[in-house]
Parts: sequence; C-alpha cells; structure tokens
Amino acid sequence: MFKSELWPEAATNPVFGVLATSRSPANPMRNTVQIDAKQSRAIVAEIGERLRPWMAVESELPPALTSLLERLRASEDRATSR
Repeated sequence: MFKSELWPEAATNPVFGVLATSRSPANPMRNTVQIDAKQSRAIVAEIGERLRPWMAVESELPPALTSLLERLRASEDRATSR
C-alpha cells in the first residue's frame, strides 16, 4: 500500500507532495528526496513541536473501548487465577 493510499490528502496537498509521487514495482525508491542529517533533525524537531500539544491532552476513552479494555482485564485475571 502506498502512503498516498493511507493519506488521501497527500495527493492534493503540496505539503505531502513527496508522499504522492509515483513508484514503480521495479524501483520503489524512484522519486526520493535527498536530505542531509541537519535537515532531517529539523524536520523531526518540527514534527515533535507540532505533536507535543496533542500528546499533552488527556481525554477519556470512548465507552466502547473502555468496555473492551475491561473485558480484556477480566479475561487476563481469570487466566492468571487458574
């Protein structure tokens, strides 16, 4: 699966343009972008800065997920008590 299939906006958003490049089965790295270590660190730092506020938000899990987690814990408790 191509990244553009995972992120449909990649095909239309110029920021994701590098993700939407075509790839051939014979050469999957055909349209790569070469960056050096300094550029890579800058990109990682920017991604970290943008994700930090999202990671700080504490929210409750949806009820369906909470129920599934409770069922998992109960089944683990039953398995360990045998």
